[in-house]
Amino acid sequence: MIPAQFTCEHCGQPVPWMDAGLYHYEHRNHCPYCLYSKHILFGTAQHPPCDGLMHPTPAGSLSITQECGCGFRWATYLEDWWAKLDPETQTETSNTAWTETERLNETPTTIYTAKPLYATQPPPIPPQALHTRTRVKSRP
Repeated sequence: MIPAQFTCEHCGQPVPWMDAGLYHYEHRNHCPYCLYSKHILFGTAQHPPCDGLMHPTPAGSLSITQECGCGFRWATYLEDWWAKLDPETQTETSNTAWTETERLNETPTTIYTAKPLYATQPPPIPPQALHTRTRVKSRP
């Protein structure tokens, strides 16, 4: 049995990993029971990720529009259906959802990633490098 990926904060159900067929198990974007999601990865300058719950609104038979309390909107698709598609169609579907997300927010969508520890200052010099001497060869 596969352990739950996370517990939904809206309905409390344990959410299983998505069976992506050829790619084995993948992460889920939203709860498959209540379709709620959490605003943690994507955002815009006006609506950075805020950890709020994103309310689902069906946008078609296979797609969902989720809206966060901060105003950020996210277009996505039903993941179990997506997992059964071939890789080219998965990429095409993802690109379509991304374009729709940018249209809904009317600003470019950005991915927020953690900065490395040395992003604001250079990495520390290792102690063993402080006690070495550089030898310069002289020409004969």
